[in-house]
Amino acid sequence: MITVESLTGCKMHEVMHGHGKDMFFYTYGVEGHPRLTRHDRYSRKDRSVVSTWRVDGEDRPSLEAAAVALNTPPVFTPEELEIMAGRPAEWDIHDRTVDFSAMYMLRRKGAIEINDRMCRLSDLAAAAIRAHAITIEAGTAETAGLGAKHESVGPQGIAKTTGDA
Repeated sequence: MITVESLTGCKMHEVMHGHGKDMFFYTYGVEGHPRLTRHDRYSRKDRSVVSTWRVDGEDRPSLEAAAVALNTPPVFTPEELEIMAGRPAEWDIHDRTVDFSAMYMLRRKGAIEINDRMCRLSDLAAAAIRAHAITIEAGTAETAGLGAKHESVGPQGIAKTTGDA
């Protein structure tokens, strides 16, 4: 179980930075917890800073709330499962034909690791794909963790969404 105490003292590394006319920001990843980031936004006008913890790219009000969210597995959409099913578990050249926003969301959820021009599935993604495949093979109408009904299986064993549960 992930706690605030287990997160305290973890090393952080910059994963992104940017700026605008009135502000600049840095986003830091937390070593050992790829789903957790801290976004620091600095105001040029009043020199204030606002730090926000994020899990799977969604803001959390505190580190305590982020720790609680980290103890819940991420939810993957059918599109994300399809993209993950097409990625190798070993380092491979990043497929630039895949929608960048989808790949970025998978990275924020800790499902895909990207390093320069290479990427691979994380253990978390491999487990999600296996769970999804088992659910389809069992013939259930719902995909584990998705809450969406399905009626057919498409390429690479990924179910096509037919409506919400």
